[in-house]
Amino acid sequence: MLAEFDSSLSRIEHQRGDPARSSDVVLRVPFRIWRTLMDWSATIDRFLAGWSHDLPTLMTLFSDDVAYRDEPLKAQMNGKDELKDFASSFFSAFPDVEFAANSPAIQSADRAAVVWRATGTHDGKLLDVDPSGKTIDVAGVSVMEFKDGKIVRNVDYWDLATLLRQIGQLPG
Repeated sequence: MLAEFDSSLSRIEHQRGDPARSSDVVLRVPFRIWRTLMDWSATIDRFLAGWSHDLPTLMTLFSDDVAYRDEPLKAQMNGKDELKDFASSFFSAFPDVEFAANSPAIQSADRAAVVWRATGTHDGKLLDVDPSGKTIDVAGVSVMEFKDGKIVRNVDYWDLATLLRQIGQLPG
C-alpha cells in the first residue's frame, strides 16, 4: 500500500474484505486534523476516568466557561464551578461509580461522541431520592465540542427510566 505522502498530510489506510480481493481506500487528512483526532481519544479516556470519581482530572478537561447539559435530568451547568458541584453531588450518590467506553469514540476535528456504560451503587442521596443500596448499570452517550484543547460544550444522553427502575423508583 504505497501512496504519495505530502509533509503536510497524514495517510489513513483502510482495507475492506478479503485482502486478495479488496480495494485500498486511502484518505488524505491534513496532519493538524489527524493530530487533533489522536488528542481527543486521550481526552475521552480522561473524561471517562474523571467521571469514575476523579474530580481533579475531570475539571482539567473543561474550559472555564463550559456549557454542560445532562439532558435526562434537564440540568444545565454553565462554567466549571456549576459542573464541579453537579459532579460532586453525583459522586456522593454513587460513590463507587465507574464509566467505561462501549465502543470507540466517533470524532471530528472539533467534536466527539462516546457511548459509555456507568455502573455503581446508589449509596447516597440522588436529587430527592434516598439511598437504596441497589446497583445501577446504565448506558449513555456524551457529545462533546472542543476548542483550544478543552471541552467547551457537552451534552449527555442516557436512560433515566432504567436508572430509576434499578434503584426502585419505578416498577419493573
